[in-house]
Amino acid sequence: SALLAAVCAVQQFDPANIDWNTIRTIQETDSYRAKFGLAPLSDDDIRNSRISGGTIAMPNQIPWAVGVFIHGGSGHGFCSGTLISPRHVLTAAVCISGQVTLTIALGASNMASIEQLIGVSNILSHPRYSSLLNRDDIAILTMNRDAEINDRVRPVLLPRWSDVGNSFN
Repeated sequence: SALLAAVCAVQQFDPANIDWNTIRTIQETDSYRAKFGLAPLSDDDIRNSRISGGTIAMPNQIPWAVGVFIHGGSGHGFCSGTLISPRHVLTAAVCISGQVTLTIALGASNMASIEQLIGVSNILSHPRYSSLLNRDDIAILTMNRDAEINDRVRPVLLPRWSDVGNSFN
């Protein structure tokens, strides 16, 4: 069965105009929590739920990591993704469920140094994705143009069929 498709509207997006203290992951948004009968989170709850004890990535260390900005009526949300080709990003379906406007941020080791911003023209979600069962939570985003490949932006190197069964030890 083919993946479900949705066409996205492309919106001009300037991260300089965003108050980064108000950005929430999809799971932190009031609308997402309401779907599951959960109360909204306070700002303190959100700050305390973020990654703790992680390691800051150096520039160029993870050139396939991208940011997925979600534009909605209740503000801006953010998810991560993986660049899998010059034009495609792999992300979680929960990030784009019900969303119509997305922008991909590439080439940034932090949000102050975004190198490329590219709109999303198409979303393919797994046809059996279920937010209730947390099943088949995968989507492919097609950007409206190819990313410029360089030291800071590069698709992830995925294993080939010949690598199946190889433990890489």
